[in-house]
Parts: sequence; C-alpha cells; structure tokens
Amino acid sequence: MLAAFLAQNSPSYFAPWQRLCKKHTFALFVIYFYMKSRHVFILITAFLMVMLIAFPEKYITSVANGLNLYALNVLPALFPFMFFSKVLGELNFGYDLGKAMNKPINKLYNVSGIGGYVLVMSMLSGYPVGAKVLADLYDNIHL
Repeated sequence: MLAAFLAQNSPSYFAPWQRLCKKHTFALFVIYFYMKSRHVFILITAFLMVMLIAFPEKYITSVANGLNLYALNVLPALFPFMFFSKVLGELNFGYDLGKAMNKPINKLYNVSGIGGYVLVMSMLSGYPVGAKVLADLYDNIHL
C-alpha cells in the first residue's frame, strides 16, 4: 500500500531507486515527506521572522529574561564543576584515580582505568561536565 502511494506521488527520479529497493519503502516515504515538509518549514521560519520584525518589544524582553536566567542561575551552578574538573584534568588526577579504579572499571565496562575518572566526574558533576571530560580525554587520545 505504501509502495503504491509512493509510486503514484513520488517524482520520476525516485522510480529506478524504488524498483531496486522495494523493501525500503519506509525510507522512501521519509524522503518524500521531507521534500514536502521542507517548504512548510521555510514558510513557518519566514512567518516567525516577520513576527520578530513586526513586534520586537515582546521578543526583546523574552531574550533579556533568558539571558538574565542564564547569568543568575545556570552559570553559577555549572561554573564550579567545570572549573574544578578542568583543574583536576590538568593535574593528571585522572591517571591517579585510574590506577586505583583500573580493575573494577575494566571488569564492569571493559575500559581502561581512566574511564573511572570519567565515571566519577560524571556522577559528581552531571551531564555537561561528564561529556566535556570524556571529549577532552578522547581528543587527547587517552581513551
């Protein structure tokens, strides 16, 4: 039923691909829907831009409130964790903790001991800091 719908409503350049991949009709439907929804997305974006230009006072206060919320609540809550995780990383605390946690982390997760440092920092600091520590270790080819 879906293949028949796509055969009737899809552009002609989908026809050879559709014949070759009959079992992938869902993927073809997603591509077809994306092509149609792209125009809707452009229209919605254009409408929002016009509204932003037509009524700027409402949006300016909303942006100011958002920046105020970030500066007074989010940044002070995350800054100490980000600062101390960076200091501990620069002091190679991960290697010292990795030596102590090598056996349990290796048995549980099959990673080196430095993965224990990432685990501890993730548990103490939460998502953004744990992801940053992991990305730093991955960039420096420690993981």
